[in-house]
Amino acid sequence: GWWIEGCMENINGWSIGKKTSWEDIDIEPEWDPDEIHDLYNKLRYIILPTYYHSFGKYVNVMKMSVATVSTYFNTNRMVMEYITKLYLKNTLSV
Repeated sequence: GWWIEGCMENINGWSIGKKTSWEDIDIEPEWDPDEIHDLYNKLRYIILPTYYHSFGKYVNVMKMSVATVSTYFNTNRMVMEYITKLYLKNTLSV
C-alpha cells in the first residue's frame, strides 16, 4: 500500500478509486463497486489506449514508476524508519 503517498496520476501510474488518505481505507477488504467501475474505465479509456497507441508514453510512465517509487518505498527505508522512530526512540526514553 504505497500508492496514496506515491501515486502521481498519469505520471508514475494510475490510481483506482477515490481514496485520498489512509482514513478513507477500510481495514476489511471488500469489493467496492466504485473501485471496480474505476478500474475497468481506466483500463478501457486510459491505460490500454496509452499502451496500444502511445507506447512511448506508456513506457515513460513505467520508467517513472520505477524511478519515483523504488527510491522511497523500499525495505531499506522502512527498516531504517522502524529503527529510528521505534527502537531507538524507545531505547533512549528508558
